Amino acid sequence: MTVLITIERFLVVAIPSRAPNWFTTWKCKLFSAGVLLFSFLMAFPRYSSVYISPNHVGRNINSTKEVEFIILPSIFNEFWYVTLKGFFDTIDFWLPLPLLLLFNAVLYLQIRKFKRNRRNLNVNQKKNISAANMFVPVVIVLFLCNIVPIVHYYYIHSGVIHREAIFGMFVSEVVNSAANLPIYYFRGSGFRKECRALLTPYFPVWANDSKKSEETGEEKGQNTKTTSGCIWYNQTDDKGSSQVLKNREPT
Repeated sequence: MTVLITIERFLVVAIPSRAPNWFTTWKCKLFSAGVLLFSFLMAFPRYSSVYISPNHVGRNINSTKEVEFIILPSIFNEFWYVTLKGFFDTIDFWLPLPLLLLFNAVLYLQIRKFKRNRRNLNVNQKKNISAANMFVPVVIVLFLCNIVPIVHYYYIHSGVIHREAIFGMFVSEVVNSAANLPIYYFRGSGFRKECRALLTPYFPVWANDSKKSEETGEEKGQNTKTTSGCIWYNQTDDKGSSQVLKNREPT
């Protein structure tokens, strides 16, 4: 999904005239459904490669002799993790990371090119550039969270398995899975408003905060109306006659 969003960000920024036709609401839903289906097919071997069995084989082992049931490898284990091992390694590491590096590097160069001509950018282009900048931390977190799994991958191929590396890999996966929501929330005002609108029924305190912010915004707007633009003011001369002097810009 991160690779898909990165490609979409690049195309929207690089080809703003044609990209909206490629990423309509219906097509984005279709792409997301395809990614979810592909992810399920990729995760299915993890469930079909093992099965739960009564503990007949672990009774002689101190750590499992009191366990009633045990997880054993199924007949599909060798097929998934030996025959198709290269395929899974390619999908997990060797394909996504180079694609992310490539498209984010090109996207960075494209944004720098557009920023030089900032005056010629329209509103949609500015929004797309800000959205692409907001997505950069997601990619950075993904790269950082893949360092430990790649190190663990090399450890396994060298015949050495460290429990600390396995634990670090699981922590990296959890952080990577949970990092997107806070990044979007704190960096995207539109996403933050949507989240608060969805969660307000469950957190009534947020409703009061939003009302206060709206009232404050209205007051600011009213004050702005009275002070914006040109101010016409009267000044009384020595004879007591009031006259309009001039049109003054507010300081």
